Amino acid sequence: MKTEKTVKLNPKILAAVVGLVLVWALWFYRAEHQVDRCHQRLISAVESRNWGKLHGITSDDFMAGLYSKEESIALGQEVLRPFLSIQLTESEEVWIRERPRLYVRHALIRMEGNGMGYADTVISAVNTQTEPFVFTWQRMSRAPWDWKLIRVEHPLLNR
Repeated sequence: MKTEKTVKLNPKILAAVVGLVLVWALWFYRAEHQVDRCHQRLISAVESRNWGKLHGITSDDFMAGLYSKEESIALGQEVLRPFLSIQLTESEEVWIRERPRLYVRHALIRMEGNGMGYADTVISAVNTQTEPFVFTWQRMSRAPWDWKLIRVEHPLLNR
């Protein structure tokens, strides 16, 4: 003789769990949170000089100042070549929502690192800047996590 056990779920506990999951999802999929995650991946890609990852984070029509996507990545490779290690930090960041699918982030970038040759010159050039870098992110599809960097603006990039 086999007896089956049935488990009864308490509706209040079930409702509480569903509610917590919904609150978490609303927080996790907020545009600000998703753009911040993408931006942290961008900083990580630059610090590790992972050019493939950087290529995936940027849109096909990406522009950095006067430079196209391919020119920007090639310039980044050249400028960061003498570094053995790099650490980037941001201060005074400001979010501006211009349209539902577009976020602009203003941030002063500071750089620390070790390297040879002109590495100290690069660090000095970045750290003496008083104008923030302006990062423009665009949501590329209906997926809440599908953000790409479409533009970076700063006077250093217009030389």
